[in-house]
Amino acid sequence: MVVALGLLERYLELTAKGDALAENEMALPEVRIAVLGDHATQRLCNCLRGGLQEKGFFPRIYEGAYDSVALEVRGEELAQFAPQFAYLAISVQKAREDFFALPAEGRLEFPRKFMDTVGEQVGCLQRLGCSVLINTLALPQERMFGNYSQKTPASFLAAVLEVNSQIVQLAQKQGVLLVDVMYTSAVVGSNSFFDERYWILSRSMCRTEYIPLVTDSVLAVLGAALGRITKCIVLDLDNTLWGGVVGDDGVDGVCLGATGPGEVFFRFQQYILAMRGRGYLLAVCSKNEDAAARAPFREHPDMVLKEDDVSVFLANWEPKAENVREIASALNLGLESLVVLDDSPFEREQIRGELPQVVIPELPEDVSEWIGFLEFQGLFEAVSVTSTDADRSRLYAQEALRKSESAKFESLDDYLRSLGMELTIKGIVSQDLDRYCQLLVRTNQFNLRTQRLQPAACREFLSLPNQFSLLGIWLTDRFGDYGMVGAMCVEWYEDSAFLLEFVLSCRVFKRGVEYAALTSVSELAQAKGVKTIRAEYLPSPKNQLVSELYASAGYQLAVQDSSGRRQYTLDVQNRQSNAFPGEVYFDP
Repeated sequence: MVVALGLLERYLELTAKGDALAENEMALPEVRIAVLGDHATQRLCNCLRGGLQEKGFFPRIYEGAYDSVALEVRGEELAQFAPQFAYLAISVQKAREDFFALPAEGRLEFPRKFMDTVGEQVGCLQRLGCSVLINTLALPQERMFGNYSQKTPASFLAAVLEVNSQIVQLAQKQGVLLVDVMYTSAVVGSNSFFDERYWILSRSMCRTEYIPLVTDSVLAVLGAALGRITKCIVLDLDNTLWGGVVGDDGVDGVCLGATGPGEVFFRFQQYILAMRGRGYLLAVCSKNEDAAARAPFREHPDMVLKEDDVSVFLANWEPKAENVREIASALNLGLESLVVLDDSPFEREQIRGELPQVVIPELPEDVSEWIGFLEFQGLFEAVSVTSTDADRSRLYAQEALRKSESAKFESLDDYLRSLGMELTIKGIVSQDLDRYCQLLVRTNQFNLRTQRLQPAACREFLSLPNQFSLLGIWLTDRFGDYGMVGAMCVEWYEDSAFLLEFVLSCRVFKRGVEYAALTSVSELAQAKGVKTIRAEYLPSPKNQLVSELYASAGYQLAVQDSSGRRQYTLDVQNRQSNAFPGEVYFDP
């Protein structure tokens, strides 16, 4: 069975953690979320509290009154709460009540009227400056027309499918974050997910034991929006990508094929290759002789993954924790960005013991269950997908060539000048916005404030060019095009500016890009007649790398508090010029 057993125990665990929360004694980053539902949400909110605490956040949750969304979104109390996120929790049972309350002829208009209401509520929430989450509706048990139901808009099933389709369109057009309850309930099965007694007695959208599954979907979306994402899949080989031990059985003896007993491994490799296509880096970490480990990639006719698909390939007899650490270093990724997939409980536990930050799912014994199991873990959540994602492995391969080339030069300056770099800094337009927002969410190391401006706010800022400048940073060199590698947001005041966001991809560290970008902001400020630029560094567990950036760029420290927060100012007239070893094109 795909869904893990012990869901009721998980519900009790999450609610206990939520109930036990006191004040933020550990100084965790706070998340302010409003939960507004057309059904009872108390148990969901308790689980969210416990789940956010597990993810390393301190939850501040505003729970709206039961079935009062229309009033809540316009209320002063919600506005004063100032949520970062608002979850619009809708249920198929409430939709059912509204649908069947209509005369037969009026039911044809149900999806349009339902979405008019939802769209209005989403608009109200976005005007509060928060990111909005909304769930799809679980598929109902009522069809009314049997197997003909999807062919007639008069059926409740057809109405729900149309609503879900329009919810997806709304999410795509307005930057709304999607929680796919339809998928969750379908995998569980509606006969299990629903229980009419729960709805009649407590207006609960599902059985109590399935609330953690809905909660986990919400948490996965929130985590991704807050930068808690994985970026690399680290793969064992023997009995993970194929059956058997290649060192003993040989290439012809391993269990792998498009049909027959090896099909489970073939399908699993297809899944992993698809994950690479959506932007995940792949690495191999195997206890094996290197030549034997590479042989199936080169020789087996049914091997889906190829050597070129793997960014780092480590096959040796060293402890796996050491190899995992080396993979993270080679890719310049934090350990928390790695997901290790290994069939051996011993190896999983050994890595966990030494590297607790690494994500290591407890894979089921049956390989045929792995894909469904992984999908339910929320490990591969995305809040956006861009063309850069599909290109990520190629970009890292180019970076490997750059590192190899750098060894030929005696000094870093000589190497950088040899690259023929061209840096473009320009104002963001609508087609750039997805990648711009993705950088703000994904970047951890070179992120000065780690506030992670959300897509809804970015869209609003883009419509206010006199108040905000959204700048993207692109880089090319003789090895290829890096694509958009940085994002800045400048807020303008009458005689000053504030650098609201400044993030840069780890792929372009130590190339002088950051100083050229700051120089460009200074030039723009001078052109606007602004005298002072204010900037801020907010410390996080991962951004110590840039703690001295502003000081090194000539900014003056104005305030520093006990938490490590630093505020800087720059007199635009006295700015220092930072030479970039290449061409710079600036078009704000």
